[in-house]
Amino acid sequence: MVNPPQGVEVTILGTKYTVVSDRDEEYLRELARYLDDKLSRVVAGRNIPLLQCAVLTALNIADELFDERGRRVDLLRQIEERSSELIGLLEDEKRPSTEGDTAD
Repeated sequence: MVNPPQGVEVTILGTKYTVVSDRDEEYLRELARYLDDKLSRVVAGRNIPLLQCAVLTALNIADELFDERGRRVDLLRQIEERSSELIGLLEDEKRPSTEGDTAD
């Protein structure tokens, strides 16, 4: 069930943000931790502007998304192929056998 919008305080790169959403509080915190981790990896040991860090992090996350979409498409294709094979086998089993029948 959808919760009414609520404010959830999260910390990303040391800055506190209040996120208002109808999503579950723990889910929002998990998203914030994920983003904080990704941003921290880009920033690590570098002195780069926050905007540049955000853009590089967004590119990394977009790359992950596209990889996952590609995997999903591949899995769906494999499922379709295997389903077709199984349907073919089942249809073959349903057909009456003509082996051993002889015409006199």
